[in-house]
Amino acid sequence: MKKFIGIGVFLLAMVLVSSELFAWNSRRGVEWIKDPSRDATIDTVDAAQYNPAGLVNLATGWYVYLGDSMAFKRYQVTTVLGGSNYRTAQDTTPAFLSPNISLAYVFADAALFFTYDIIGGGGSTTYTQSEGLSFLKPLIFNGNTSLSNITHATLYEAKQALSFGLSYGLFNKMVDLSAGIRYLIHDKSVTANAGSNRVTSVSAQLTGWAPFIGINIQPMGRLFNIAIVAQPTMRKRGEIRDHMTGQTYDTETGYKVFGLNFAGPPDEYEPGFMSIGLGVRPMDNLEVQLSFQWTFNGERRIGSANATTGSNFYENQYRRDEIEIGLGAEYNLGMIRPSAGIWYDRTNDVSRSNSSQPWDPGITSTSIGLGVSIVPNEMLRIDVGVLKAFYYTGATSQLTTDGVLNYKYKKDVWVIGIGIAVHI
Repeated sequence: MKKFIGIGVFLLAMVLVSSELFAWNSRRGVEWIKDPSRDATIDTVDAAQYNPAGLVNLATGWYVYLGDSMAFKRYQVTTVLGGSNYRTAQDTTPAFLSPNISLAYVFADAALFFTYDIIGGGGSTTYTQSEGLSFLKPLIFNGNTSLSNITHATLYEAKQALSFGLSYGLFNKMVDLSAGIRYLIHDKSVTANAGSNRVTSVSAQLTGWAPFIGINIQPMGRLFNIAIVAQPTMRKRGEIRDHMTGQTYDTETGYKVFGLNFAGPPDEYEPGFMSIGLGVRPMDNLEVQLSFQWTFNGERRIGSANATTGSNFYENQYRRDEIEIGLGAEYNLGMIRPSAGIWYDRTNDVSRSNSSQPWDPGITSTSIGLGVSIVPNEMLRIDVGVLKAFYYTGATSQLTTDGVLNYKYKKDVWVIGIGIAVHI
C-alpha cells in the first residue's frame, strides 16, 4: 500500500486544490466588486481587464490602477454516511491580499496595456475538524493508518495572470480592435497532519500562456457599445514536488513514483472563454451594462496510466460549460459616482466518468455588489466596494469500503475592495 501513497498525494495536489470549492475570485478586480457587470467598460482604465479595445476612448496619457480585494469566507463540508453520521469540516480563513493592477498608455487612436490580477483562488483554506475530513481521503488512502487519521489540512491556491497587448481604433473609433497575450502562473499546495505528524506535503507551480483578441463597436458614438473578448483554452505545464519523499514530477517528461513508471504526464488546462458586453447610456449621467461570459471547460484529463502494471490512476471529467450573466449600473453625481450590480454564475456540475473524487464540486452562485467611486478631479479616482456572494448547496458522493459517503458543500463569502486610479 505504501507504494500508492505518492500517487494519492499527487492526485490530491492536482485535483483538490484546483477545485472551485476553494476559489472565490475569477477574473475580477475591485471595479467588479462594486459593479459586477464590466464587460462593456470604455470610460475607465479597468477596461484593460474586461474590454481592452475600449481603452482607445480614453484621453491621451498614462493610466495606472492599483486595487486590492479582501475576502471573508466560511466554507463548510458535511459528510453523510447512510443517511446519518453527520460530520462537518469548516474553514473561516480570510484572504486579505488579492491585488489587481492595470497600466495603459493611450495615444492617437491606439493604446498599449498591461494587467496583473488574481484570476482564481487567492488564499488558503484550513480544515481542522478531524471528524469531518472524510472528503480528503480518496480510496487510494484506505488501509493506510497515517493518512486515514488526518486531523487538519491546509490547501492553498492562487492563479496569477499577467497580460499585455495593443488596442487600435478604426473608422473614427467606431470599431476598436485589441490583441494580446495572457501568461498564467498557477501555484497550489496541500499539507495534512495526523496530530502533530505531517503526512502529506505537496506543492505545484504550473504555467501557461494563450493569446486573446477583442473588438469594441460603437455605431452611434457613446450612446451604446458592444464589446467581445475571446481567449482559447490554455495548457498548463510545470513541476510538482512531493516534499515527504523529495520526489519531483515534471509535467513535460513524466515521472516515477515508488518504482512505478507512468506512461505519460497528466494534462491540466485553464478553460478558454468568450465575454460579450453591452453598454447603454440613456442619459449623460447614467451608464447601464449587461455582461455575458461563456467559459469552455469540456473534458479534462487528470493523472496517467501506469505503464508497469497496466493500472489506471487517472480520471476524465466531463463538465458542462460555465455560464455567467451580469447586470449593473453607475450614476454620475459629479465627484460621487455610486454603482450597483448583480452577477449570476452557473458553475460546472460534477458529472464525470469517475465519481470517486468528491472534492471538485460545482457550486452555482449569485453575487450582489455595491460601491462608490470618488472622483475629485480628472486625474484621480478612488473606488470602494463590497460584494456578497450567495452560493447554492453543492453535493457529490464517493464509494468507499464503509459504504457510500455523501458530501454537502456550502460557501458564504463577503468581499471588500479598495482601489485607486491615476491619470498622468
